[in-house]
Amino acid sequence: MSAYVFANLFSPLRSFSGLTTSGLYLETNDRLYTISQQSLQSDESALRTIVLASEIRLTVTEPPAITGVRYGLTNFLFDGTEACDSEPRDRQRVLRLKLDYLGKPAVGYICKIPSYSSARKTLHAVGGIQVTAELVVDLSLSEITGDDCDRIADVLCRVLSVARGTHIAWIYKVSLDSTGNPVAHVHSNNVTRNYHSLPLLSDNPEDAEPTRVFAETTFPAYLEKSSEYMLDRGSLDTYLEAKLGVLGQEYLEMSALKLTVAMEMLAHAYLRAKRLEGYETIMPPDDFQNCLQDLETVVEGCLTAKNLKPKTARRIAGRVKELNNAPFKDILDQLFKGIDLNVVRSSKNAMGDAELFACCRNSLAHTGQFLSTTRPPGKPCPFAQGSAGNKQAYFFMQSLVDRVFLRLLDYDGPYIDWRNPNDPKRRMHVKE
Repeated sequence: MSAYVFANLFSPLRSFSGLTTSGLYLETNDRLYTISQQSLQSDESALRTIVLASEIRLTVTEPPAITGVRYGLTNFLFDGTEACDSEPRDRQRVLRLKLDYLGKPAVGYICKIPSYSSARKTLHAVGGIQVTAELVVDLSLSEITGDDCDRIADVLCRVLSVARGTHIAWIYKVSLDSTGNPVAHVHSNNVTRNYHSLPLLSDNPEDAEPTRVFAETTFPAYLEKSSEYMLDRGSLDTYLEAKLGVLGQEYLEMSALKLTVAMEMLAHAYLRAKRLEGYETIMPPDDFQNCLQDLETVVEGCLTAKNLKPKTARRIAGRVKELNNAPFKDILDQLFKGIDLNVVRSSKNAMGDAELFACCRNSLAHTGQFLSTTRPPGKPCPFAQGSAGNKQAYFFMQSLVDRVFLRLLDYDGPYIDWRNPNDPKRRMHVKE
């Protein structure tokens, strides 16, 4: 299909619509973005305009009632749980789902595209972005409307991204009539990412049923908690992006910093959501404020008595107000307790998980380096010295953030623990 667009380049295009030569109605959604350059035609003054649309819709001119919707999913690898007679033989085993959407059942399944095997091999070999599967929502068996389907597909992609450890998105949808014929196509410029995988649930047959249970369990939890825990505003995407470092796509220190950002976002959002007052301070701020002037005076006097320069003493005394900030370890302890996550506790001879994560976070935030790099030789370090220790620290942090995400989404089933990447363990319960 060829389209010729004539536009005043000084006025941005808002939309575009019209009939194709085959009689389909084409329209764009949201604004259009234009890139103009000189044409290759003989007339050097002519301009060719390239139009970028965030969404394109193709529909029949008088669409009938919609009874189903198909969404094309990128980078979702899986094995089916049951046969489906309505699919071709190479799609026969599907992942059947019954999702709770705000108290209303949404029934459907995920099936493999005909070229699934080839797409799977490509993703494992070189990564990239491939449509591998389709989510089919059956409106005739659901209590939802067609307007609900996009949000359902969005949320399902988000929870499946957690399960697979890679970013999964839908980029097209096809609306179907009662006979299963397509009556509308939408191509959407949704955010996609190159395939990389450190899965919490694998695409192997033994994880087919757990993947179904995971999706049906975490879907309503995500809907309920996404706003409070900022899951759609950075915390989940930051967490997924953090897994790029171990695959050589960015510095490991940067990936570990993203894990700390994701953990901080989740911890503070959770404690705010639970209305745990004063979790960021050791004592109530008003009570501490009443003591602050006396503390500053005492500290400054103590330092000047030790012959410290008055200017230096005042600088140190001016930081006394920071003494009331709760250590990040304490904030993590409250988070782990609140989501019923059992972790290693501190002992006389060893740091617990909360303290160790806080130390990793402090080293990365203040020096840009891992503990294994900043600890002087001979001083005890929980990780090996050098690059080997960096990798150990990263996977310790990732494993802990993995478990926090799973528990926040109310999941306590089988998962893969990546704390030791050379020997990942399949564990049966997240909270243990």
